[in-house]
Amino acid sequence: MTDFDFDFLTETIDQYGEDDEQRLNEGMSFPTIQWVNGDAKLKPIGLKVPYTGGWFIPADNVERLGFTAEDMDSSGWEQGEATFGGGVTKQGWFIRDLSVAVVCWRRAWELHVGQFPRYLPWRTGYDKALAEVDRAAAVGVKDPYFTSRIRVLCAVKGWPVDALVNLTMHGTVQRAFYNTLTGPVSKYVIQPARALSRRGRNAAVPMRMFWLTFGPERDDKGQPVFTTVGEKGRSSTITAPTLIGLSDKADAKTLAAMFVDEDRKLLPNLTYLDSAFNDPGIIAWRQEWDVEREVAQPEAEPEIEAEGELAEEIPF
Repeated sequence: MTDFDFDFLTETIDQYGEDDEQRLNEGMSFPTIQWVNGDAKLKPIGLKVPYTGGWFIPADNVERLGFTAEDMDSSGWEQGEATFGGGVTKQGWFIRDLSVAVVCWRRAWELHVGQFPRYLPWRTGYDKALAEVDRAAAVGVKDPYFTSRIRVLCAVKGWPVDALVNLTMHGTVQRAFYNTLTGPVSKYVIQPARALSRRGRNAAVPMRMFWLTFGPERDDKGQPVFTTVGEKGRSSTITAPTLIGLSDKADAKTLAAMFVDEDRKLLPNLTYLDSAFNDPGIIAWRQEWDVEREVAQPEAEPEIEAEGELAEEIPF
């Protein structure tokens, strides 16, 4: 991108108010992309997602989006098979690093005591979830547990902007991703963008203004970083998601390159994403976990194994 009018970023930021930045009707659901932890034993296959960690979308969700195999190939995804809890396998597509525009998110405590998961509000549900797990274990319920859960509604770079998807993570991976939003994304992207505004630090800068790339943590040589979480006998290894491509505050040129629209006059992508954020159905979607609820047909696919949430002292 050349000859970008940097003043346009300032004008765009200044159009937002506090209600436009996060500080879809019930039952809305979106195709799901899941986090996959890497496996060090698979190093011989090279820098592929089953080894490095990254993202996986099941084939039926690709069909739900209306995409073909050629569409997935051309946008950088690689076809393969993922193994889920209980040894169930699914065909789908992998990608190590995923660039998205974040519309909104929701978090909850996901309680597994009984046939279906229950979602307890993030701010108030931890103590109740802990008490219910203890109570269930005391009466002989098999393997009761709870974990943290985040779902992130976003558009994917290279796909039609209205093909919104739901990134889902839980346990330690959820915590790593959320800490990335509140840490590096805030420090390296949002704060520098606020500095461009006439309102300075009081400016509202929605994340959906920028393409953000998330992938597995890696060392200076580009090799995945494997982290053991949990306690002895109940531990597992994860490859935590992190922000890719930025290690310091973005300057105006970098922010311009990350901006979701190349057409800075019509702003087709940003206009759609703004309307999605303010859509009553999506507002209801992100508020859905503000009250306790049971889900008979969970929105997400069965979880890929190895996050170790049962082994954590505090599973968030």
